Amino acid sequence: KSVFRETDLILPISNPFYNILAQAIEMVHCVQEAQELLEKAKDIDYESIEPHPIEIKEGKGFGAIEAPRGTLFYFYEIDKNGLIKNANIITPTAQNLARLEDDLVEYLPKLTKSGKRLCKEECRDLIKMLVRAYDPCLTCATH
Repeated sequence: KSVFRETDLILPISNPFYNILAQAIEMVHCVQEAQELLEKAKDIDYESIEPHPIEIKEGKGFGAIEAPRGTLFYFYEIDKNGLIKNANIITPTAQNLARLEDDLVEYLPKLTKSGKRLCKEECRDLIKMLVRAYDPCLTCATH
């Protein structure tokens, strides 16, 4: 929060080009938190920790976790032998694609009606910038 306060930005922000700034601020937070966790971990006596036995059971479960591009949702079904029977993962990139498409549809007319004479290459470069602002993970998007 202190890093954000150093900017002149006011929330809420709907401009997708600020995503990169948000990710940079999150990285600062993650590094600070990692330093705190490592500091605490130095004092743990790992030799004295007894491992818990694992009981294999059939079941289903779902959850959500913070990921670099947003929230990742997952579902797993495990059989009686502990093998994965079914799995479904919804990645942040998959969730963000519809918003990216909407922003592209909205952005293109602004480029052509901006009053500036933009050549085809300039328009293409600005559109590429918008796509990169969403930081899509194409490997994740194929899920």
